[in-house]
Amino acid sequence: MNISIDRISIRNFKGIKALDVNFGNATAIYGENATGKTTIFDAFLWALFGKDSQNSATFAIKPLNGNGQAAHNLDHAVDVALNVDGRPMLLSKVFTEKYTKKRGSAKAEFTGHTTDYFIDGVPIQEKEYKERIKAMINENVFRLLTDPRYFNEVLHWQDRRKILMEICGEVEIADVIASDKGLSGLTSILNGHSIDDFRKMIAAQKREINDQLEKIPVRIDEASRSIVEIRPDIDTVPAQIDALEAKKQELESQLADLRNGGTLSAKRIELQEIEAEILQQKNTFEKDRRLLIESLQKECDDILEVKRSLASRAVDLSATIDSRTRELAGYEEQCENLRHEWIAIDSQESTDPTMCPTCKQPMPQRIIEEARKNFLNAKASRLASIEQNGIRLKHMIESLQDAIKGFQEELSTIPAATNNLDARYNDIMKRISDIQAEHPDFPDLEAKKASIQAEIDNVAQAEQGVINEVRARMEQTISEIRELEAELQKAEANKRAESRIEELQRQEKVLAEAYEAIEKNLCLIEDFTRAKVKLVSEKINSKFSLARFRLFEDQINGGLSEVCETTLNGVPYSSMNNAGRVQVGLDIIRTLQAHYGIIAPVWIDNRESIVELPEMAGQVISLIVSEADKQLRIETQPQTKKAA
Repeated sequence: MNISIDRISIRNFKGIKALDVNFGNATAIYGENATGKTTIFDAFLWALFGKDSQNSATFAIKPLNGNGQAAHNLDHAVDVALNVDGRPMLLSKVFTEKYTKKRGSAKAEFTGHTTDYFIDGVPIQEKEYKERIKAMINENVFRLLTDPRYFNEVLHWQDRRKILMEICGEVEIADVIASDKGLSGLTSILNGHSIDDFRKMIAAQKREINDQLEKIPVRIDEASRSIVEIRPDIDTVPAQIDALEAKKQELESQLADLRNGGTLSAKRIELQEIEAEILQQKNTFEKDRRLLIESLQKECDDILEVKRSLASRAVDLSATIDSRTRELAGYEEQCENLRHEWIAIDSQESTDPTMCPTCKQPMPQRIIEEARKNFLNAKASRLASIEQNGIRLKHMIESLQDAIKGFQEELSTIPAATNNLDARYNDIMKRISDIQAEHPDFPDLEAKKASIQAEIDNVAQAEQGVINEVRARMEQTISEIRELEAELQKAEANKRAESRIEELQRQEKVLAEAYEAIEKNLCLIEDFTRAKVKLVSEKINSKFSLARFRLFEDQINGGLSEVCETTLNGVPYSSMNNAGRVQVGLDIIRTLQAHYGIIAPVWIDNRESIVELPEMAGQVISLIVSEADKQLRIETQPQTKKAA
C-alpha cells in the first residue's frame, strides 16, 4: 500500500488561522520557531487519529487570543486529501463549541463540544470514521512509518524488541544448538520444554533450594542451642527412680494405715451413721412437707378455678338479664300497642249508608240491619283476637319477669361466695407460708454427732504429727523422682536434637549437590542464550543499512538481560546528535516499510540540522527552522539523498 498527501487545509487549529498546503514527493516547510511547522503535523495526525505529534489526545486545539485565553465561537477544521494506491481520499474533521439556550433564558450557554466527521465530503459517525481509517492502516504502524523518532523515543524497549523479532523471524532452538558443539547435550536436558519455560523451571527450583539451604544453618543452630548439659551419671538415673518409687509406695502405705487407724476408723463410721440418720429424717421431713404443700396448693388451685367459674357465671347472668330485660320491654311495648288498638276498635261505630249511592233512594231496613250485624260481628271478632294476643303476651311477660328475678337473685349471691373463697384462699396460703418456714430439728441426734466429732478430733490431733512427718517424707521423695525424670527428659531431648542435626546435615549435602547441578544447567542456558544472541543480532542487523541493535547486555553475575537499544556506528541512540537520530530512524522506517508492505509520508522535524538523508521510497516532509522566514514558507523539491 502506498499512501501520500496531496493537500492539507487547516482552519483555526492551534496557532494557525487558515492555511492550505500542497505536497509533492519532497516538501520543505520553512519558518522560525513558533510559526506553526509542527502544528501542520499535529493537524495531520489529529485528522486521522485524534492525537498530536507527541501522541497526546488531550492537547489544546483552540487558538489563543491576546489575553492567552482560548478563542470561542469558531469552527476548528482540518481537511486531509490523501492518495491511497492511486485513489483520492478526503478526510475532514470539524471541532465546534456547543451552545444551548436553557428554558427561561434569552442567552445561550456553553455546554461542551461536538466533532463532525466527513469522508470524501460525506458526513459519517465517529465510529464508522475510525473504522474506515483502521481498515486502511493501523495507528501504531502508521506512526512508526511516518515519524523517524517514534520507534526509538515513543515505543517501550520491549515493544521495539518485539517488532524487531517479528521482522527477523524466530531463531529455532536446533539452529542455535547446531552453532555451538558445547550445547549438544541441551536437547536431552530440555526434554521437550522451551528454553524460557526450562529457564523459569530451573530458576524456580534454584530459588526453592536456595531458600531451603538458607534455612538449614538456622535450624541446625536452633537444634544445637537446644542441647543442654546433663548429669554424668545419667545412665544410673532409671535405677534411682525405681528405688524412690518403692520408697514412695512404702510411705503411702504408712500414711494409709495412720489415716485408717482402728479407733479413729470406728468413730468415723459411727459419725457417718449418725449423719446418715439425720439426713434420712431430713429427707422424710422434706417429703412430708412437700406432699402437704402440694395438697394445699391443689386446694388453692381448685378455689381459683371456682372463682373463675363464678366470675364467668356473673358475666353470663348479667348478659342474660340484659337480654331478657330488652325482650321484656319489647313484649310490654307490644302489649301497650294492643291496648291502644283495642280501645280504638271498641270506640268505632257503624257507618253504613242509609241511602243507595246509585239511585239516591232510602236503603231497605233489612239491608241496613244486616250490614250493622256484620259490622258488630267483625268488631267483636277483632276485639276477641286482640284480647287473646294480650293474654298470651301477659303470660310471656310474667314468665320473663320471673326468670329475670331468678337470674338477679342468683347474681346477687356471687359476691358473697367470691368473698368466702378469697378468705379460704388466704387462709390456705398463710398455712403454706408457715409450713415453708418450718425447719427440721433433731436435737438428740445433733448432740450425739457433736460428741462423736469431738472424740474424732482428739484422736486425730494426736495422730496428725506422725501423719505430717510421713507426708513430708513422701513429698520429698516425689520431688526427687520428678527431678530425676526431668534429667531423663533432658537426655531424650538432647538425643532428638542430635538426630535432627544429623538429618539437616544430610539434607544440606543433598541440596548442595542439587544446587550445583542446577547451576550447571543455568550456565548451559546462558551459553545457549549467548549463542542465540549472536544469531539473532546478526539476523536483525542484516535487515538494516545504518541501524544496529544491542538486544542483550551482560550482568554483574555473568548472566544476560534483555534490552533493545539502537546504535549507529557503535554510538547508542541516547548519545546521538539530531542528524544521527533522524538518519537511523529513517533507516528503520525503510525496513518497516518493507516488512509491513506500506509506504506512508515521513515527517522530519528539525530538518535544518541534517545535510543528507537516506533514500526513501515515499513522500518526505521536512520541517525546517529558518530565522529569515517569519511566516511559513512551503516548497516542494527533490530529496537530497545519500546512498545507503
